[in-house]
Amino acid sequence: YTCKLSEEEHPLFLRLVAGPSIDALSFVLKEQQTGEVMWDAFSIPELQNFLRILDKEEQDQMGSITRRYNAYREKLEEAMRATGGPG
Repeated sequence: YTCKLSEEEHPLFLRLVAGPSIDALSFVLKEQQTGEVMWDAFSIPELQNFLRILDKEEQDQMGSITRRYNAYREKLEEAMRATGGPG
């Protein structure tokens, strides 16, 4: 079954007390779901800052993907040249 641990429960201690058998006790940690964001609670400057952060993260991700595929393209072209294929 699934349950949320209370503030008084300590997963490592519970695991140690349960002993080595994973049949006696096991845990699956999940990220807490916070629900819907109440955007009205933020000021315009705060929202603009969120947008700047998201734009930077998006640019970083696009750069990472572009670099990865450029590296793949270079390796493929190099392999094609080595086998005498087009390229």
